[in-house]
Amino acid sequence: LVPLDRKQILNHCPICTRHQVVPIAEWEQIRREAIAETSAEMHRHAENPDAAIQMHTTLVAFHKIDEARSLAATMRVRFADRPAVLQYLGGWFDRIGEDAQSDACFIRTLELEPDNLAARRAVAIGRIQQGHLEQARNLLAAMRPPDPAFEPSAFFLLAEAYQERHDHE
Repeated sequence: LVPLDRKQILNHCPICTRHQVVPIAEWEQIRREAIAETSAEMHRHAENPDAAIQMHTTLVAFHKIDEARSLAATMRVRFADRPAVLQYLGGWFDRIGEDAQSDACFIRTLELEPDNLAARRAVAIGRIQQGHLEQARNLLAAMRPPDPAFEPSAFFLLAEAYQERHDHE
């Protein structure tokens, strides 16, 4: 006989297929406690963007995506003038494939902090994906070699986009 029990897989190696598990009841207890703790912290410090980011991170970690989406919408309004929050949300929206939301967050970050190289790079990549290559080129101009912020991957994406248009100059 093989005992069957519900468990939560914590991590899984696709190469060796080993994984760590925890009983589902224990997992649900951990999840409830973590969400309750970060929620209380966020409510105690309602104007602290770091508390909101921590709450969002907790929701994402526990696969509460609907709640994470709702909190992200609230954060975009409440912290519309906080580049760190918008940049965080831009990265999250990018990871879940919501390009329009991601682009909007990165564009707003760049408006608030024109020298923010991470936001500049993200907006440039969005422009490349949208086919606005000259705009992307202008955004990346500040990051050309020998600038320490030079990142070849963004320029490689731009070069590939120009090649697809048969614009090799």
